[in-house]
Amino acid sequence: VYHGHGGVTVGSEMSGGVKNMHVSNCTFIGTDVGLRFKSNRGRGGVVEGIYISNIDMVDIPTNAISFNLYYGGKSVSEMLADNDQVVAVAENHEITEATPQFKDISIKNVTCKGALQAIYLQGLPEMKLENVYMENITMEPEKGLFCMNANGVTINGLHLKTTTFPSVEIHDSKNVNITELVLPDASVPVVSVNGNRTEQVKINIISKTGTDQFFVLDEKVNPEQVQVTQH
Repeated sequence: VYHGHGGVTVGSEMSGGVKNMHVSNCTFIGTDVGLRFKSNRGRGGVVEGIYISNIDMVDIPTNAISFNLYYGGKSVSEMLADNDQVVAVAENHEITEATPQFKDISIKNVTCKGALQAIYLQGLPEMKLENVYMENITMEPEKGLFCMNANGVTINGLHLKTTTFPSVEIHDSKNVNITELVLPDASVPVVSVNGNRTEQVKINIISKTGTDQFFVLDEKVNPEQVQVTQH
C-alpha cells in the first residue's frame, strides 16, 4: 500500500463486531498510519481474534500500530496536531452493550523504518484492551511503545531504536510481560511505568546500562508490582 489513509484500518463503527481477521504479507509505504483499530464509548461491539503477521512499513508519519478506544472522528494526524492522542487518567464508566471491547490480538514479525510512534495501545479504564500478544517486532521510530489501560500484554522480542525517551511508557495496565526488550543506550530513563492501577509488570531488558539509570517508576506505582531484569 503506497500512501493513503492507512495500511489497514478497522472502525470506528463496531456495533456488529469484527472477529477472526487475518492480515499478512503486506508492505505499507508512507501511509498515514500503518495498522489502525479504533472505536469509542457508544459504538459497542467486540473486536477479537485479530491475527497480523509479516508486515513491513516505511516512512509512516504517525503510528505504525494503533489500537485506540478513544477515537473522536479524527485521523491520527489531526489528533496529533490537536494534541489529543494521549488521554489523561479517566474514571470508569458503566459497562453497557455500547461499550466497545478489543481482545485476543496477535501481531508477529513486523518491521518499521521511520514512524512517529511505533506502538500505541489505548483501552478504556472500564474495558481494557485484553490479551495482546506481539512477537519479533523491530522498529526505528521517534517514539516507542505507549500502553494505557491494557490487561494481558505479552511481547517477546521488541527492538526499538527511538530518538525520544522514554522508549517504553506503561500507564494503568496490568499483567504486562515484555521479554527481550532491546532499547538504545541513553543518559535518561528509557522505560517509564505509571499509574496507581498498574499491576504485575515484568520487563526483561537487553542492555549494558544499569537498571537504576534506564528505569523510572511514577510515585503512584506500587514498586512491588513491577519487576525489571536485564541480561
